[in-house]
Amino acid sequence: MDNDHWISTPHRVLASLNNNPARQSIAYFCQINPDEIVTCIPTCSSKNKSSKYPPIRSWDLIMQKYLASTQKNK
Repeated sequence: MDNDHWISTPHRVLASLNNNPARQSIAYFCQINPDEIVTCIPTCSSKNKSSKYPPIRSWDLIMQKYLASTQKNK
């Protein structure tokens, strides 16, 4: 985790004209060991700026995000 230091860029792929794609997008996903502990990157915290998030097991973080995204639709 980066302590909200880096902000993601919105990613969009626009529909192509005349079914002739000018650009293609390929998703690539990777995941660390489910039992790995995810912590704040050391250079993103200091004595003056503590970690915003506690350490968490990778699998628990994935499940939190998944459940948060699926509960919105109910």
